[in-house]
Amino acid sequence: MNRSFKNSFLLTLLFLCLFEQKAKAQYQDYTYIREVETNNSLWNEILLPMEMFDHLRHDYADIRLYTITNTDTIEEPYLLEILESKKELKRLNYKIINQVKDEQSYYYTFALDSIQNVNEVILNFGVKNFDTRITLYGSDDNSKWYTIKENQRILSILNQEVNYAFTNLTFPTVRYKYLKMEVKGSQDLKLQAPSITYDITRLVGLNRCETESFSIKNDQRNKKTILTWTTKHLSPVSTIQIKLKDDIDYIRSIRMYYATDSTYSSDGMKYHYRELFHGTISSFEPSIYHFSPTILKHLKVEIINDDNQALTIDEIKVQANSIRLKTRISNQGHHQLLYGNQLAHFPRYDIEKFQNKIPKNLTIASLGLESLNPANIKEDSPVIKPVFENKFWLWGLMGLIIVLLGWYTLKMLK
Repeated sequence: MNRSFKNSFLLTLLFLCLFEQKAKAQYQDYTYIREVETNNSLWNEILLPMEMFDHLRHDYADIRLYTITNTDTIEEPYLLEILESKKELKRLNYKIINQVKDEQSYYYTFALDSIQNVNEVILNFGVKNFDTRITLYGSDDNSKWYTIKENQRILSILNQEVNYAFTNLTFPTVRYKYLKMEVKGSQDLKLQAPSITYDITRLVGLNRCETESFSIKNDQRNKKTILTWTTKHLSPVSTIQIKLKDDIDYIRSIRMYYATDSTYSSDGMKYHYRELFHGTISSFEPSIYHFSPTILKHLKVEIINDDNQALTIDEIKVQANSIRLKTRISNQGHHQLLYGNQLAHFPRYDIEKFQNKIPKNLTIASLGLESLNPANIKEDSPVIKPVFENKFWLWGLMGLIIVLLGWYTLKMLK
């Protein structure tokens, strides 16, 4: 056996040993485990329970699915999907066929290409400061009219402190060829190319987060109301609704923050926050705020009151998205879901490239209760003192350095 063959053989053997050790380490490096019951189905859907997010990385990179047989441990591919509402806005073609006015109102008549579904009219005006009302009618023949939206208040405020407009008309879906809009008031608001649309957003069910604590503080010194809220489990939150008791008109700035870290001091736990959302809270539209799913547990909301009386907050409703795994699992062996590894890398599976091959109707696999991964539990290791706490090691190291220096010096003299 020549030397090159020996070297190749040894390198190959070393590679296989390292590969096997790496595979074992991957399984062992995950802290938590759940059994998966697939009912002998090939294609499955696994819904992640809310309590699981307490131990997941926020980017979900540490999820692994394994099939265990008598002879092998197989990592199964999956596709992670965050279930979100899919907004689709169909803009309808139209022509303005009539514009008239009288002493009380301005009237605009729109003709669509055909009888079509419509549920929203997005308005824009050249005038930036107004407060008026609109009534919208529909007709099939431009003769007999039916009321769609009656006496809807719209307004726009633009100054150094406020930039706010509420000018959209939304209503249950109707089918008409003609629309007529009555804008009340003697002032011409200079209507600018409204959008007539059919919003066919596909809504998905959200999970309401369980409230663990909830408090409200009116900070008179800084002229703001501070709401703090905590949920029982970390959750991928995407929708927050604030319900108020006040029946007055108001438009105020609102900011939302979520805790990213915490420190403990003599005054108790202190959370460090990052901004989640900022916008406006007003009496003219529902106080429902949407944003990208964000893993959070502690939430802080600030309403800027300025010199106004503080608003009365009745309730906060926080909702989180469902997250599921789509996977193709072998029927052999038993299956386990592992997670809880801060050093895990993002898995890369071919299933992501062939999503069109995944069946639409999947069997919902059931997850067992969370438990610690037995392969991850380590026995208490004995405390190993630093080498340099032992003076004999220090003297030995110094002697070795002196010998080496002397040897190199003699070698240079020769």
